[in-house]
Amino acid sequence: MFIYKNLELQTLEIDNKKDKNVFFVHGVTADYSNFNDFYPELSKEYNIYSINLPCHGDSQCNPELMNINSYIDILYQYILSLKLNNIYLIGHSMGGAIAMVLSAKIEPLIKKMILIAPLNETSMEIQKQLKYAFEAKTLLAKLAFVKRSYYHPLKMLFNKQINQNTKEWFIKHKDDLPYYRNLGNSMLDYDFLAQTRVAIEEFNKPLALIYGVGDDIINRLKIKAYFQSVQPNIQVFEVPKCGHNLWYENKAEAVKVVLDFLEK
Repeated sequence: MFIYKNLELQTLEIDNKKDKNVFFVHGVTADYSNFNDFYPELSKEYNIYSINLPCHGDSQCNPELMNINSYIDILYQYILSLKLNNIYLIGHSMGGAIAMVLSAKIEPLIKKMILIAPLNETSMEIQKQLKYAFEAKTLLAKLAFVKRSYYHPLKMLFNKQINQNTKEWFIKHKDDLPYYRNLGNSMLDYDFLAQTRVAIEEFNKPLALIYGVGDDIINRLKIKAYFQSVQPNIQVFEVPKCGHNLWYENKAEAVKVVLDFLEK
């Protein structure tokens, strides 16, 4: 547990007695359990750390901290408290954008960084579609969200485990939905996304961009060219047969791509 401004935040600290540390940053509405598929393989060579940000997982909720700047500061303070170095920073979706800005604050501590389907400046071009898919409560909006999220949307629409997880999330967080809208507005902010670009331009460590070929939560048609223009040294991996949460549909390939980049 980590205490930030009197708020109790749930943490993941898997000490495998290694000299390398993977740190995961989760996406919006997710938590560090979303990366469970990676932990068994990573535990062979790395210690693993993460934190559930306010209103995520079992972390407490404070409306005043439901914004990107607070999230970045929480991660910064938590990492400093751990006294980590040799950090392999991995951010997914919103967590990818956060990781970019965070990297500018802790770059001497970082060995490599992986951005998995990260929020970025090209996301502004599809913000209306994203807000509709995430916020509208109609059946059509749900279908739009599923279609954007998965390579096999019809198959995933009837996935019992995913539907159960979604139902449980809404029951748990129904009173927090207005705060998530505020978080969404702070994410899709021109000034914040400009910060992510500057951070990547100046990042001097090995960097990877990974995304699924069926992912339309990101601006998939432009994301590769955008990141290559901002940081020519970035390595880009397009993973087949999967969407925004790559490991939901193609676990083996998603885990392999991450491990291969970390270890080479």
